[in-house]
Amino acid sequence: MASGSSKLPRVQGRQKKGAAEHASAPGGVARAGTDLAALVKPGAVFAVWTSDYDASDLYELRMDELSEAGGMVLSYPDPPARATIRCSQAALAHGSGVVFLSQYSAVAGDTEMQDRQLATATHSPPFLLSRDCLRRLKAGESVLLAVYSGSFSVKLVGSAQTTVRIHEQPVHVPVLHAQDDRETDFSPVDLWVLDHPEWPLLLKLEFGGECELSLFEIQPAKA
Repeated sequence: MASGSSKLPRVQGRQKKGAAEHASAPGGVARAGTDLAALVKPGAVFAVWTSDYDASDLYELRMDELSEAGGMVLSYPDPPARATIRCSQAALAHGSGVVFLSQYSAVAGDTEMQDRQLATATHSPPFLLSRDCLRRLKAGESVLLAVYSGSFSVKLVGSAQTTVRIHEQPVHVPVLHAQDDRETDFSPVDLWVLDHPEWPLLLKLEFGGECELSLFEIQPAKA
């Protein structure tokens, strides 16, 4: 993750991605959004692919806790120990940003990880939008979203289908598609999110030409 910079280099000449570009690859099975959201529970592992100008890595985020009092607690391997991300219930419900991961560290706006721990009341986990962000997108509003070292506004443009792996098998899910509605240093921005009122899973977010958050796989909690 680039340090000391509040802006990303402007990327010229890149066309916005349409729904057809993000359509599912052949094969796999279809699954309703309610089925996918039902996997959000303690013990599940969410494999998130992240890219920025410094690194590209796959993080396996294990949900250790989910409660009204403590919010959502995630952990992932960070040699020689484990790193922990705690997103409060306020972040899950009303957060205006998304936690970003890079080089085994995590940031929530100006808040950085300390002693391998990050706690935030303003940013949702790397694989979720807040419920309020989804509600406002569906209402046709322009939604300001803080990610990485800055922010950008997005607006709903349509629907699409994308793919996530479950039990190592590709699963196709219907999603909502949003794009930035004004030019910024992060343009172009494309966001695909599950239309579910409680768990609006962030399937993919692309911004700044090379930066990305993608939910690659969900490993369900063991019974």
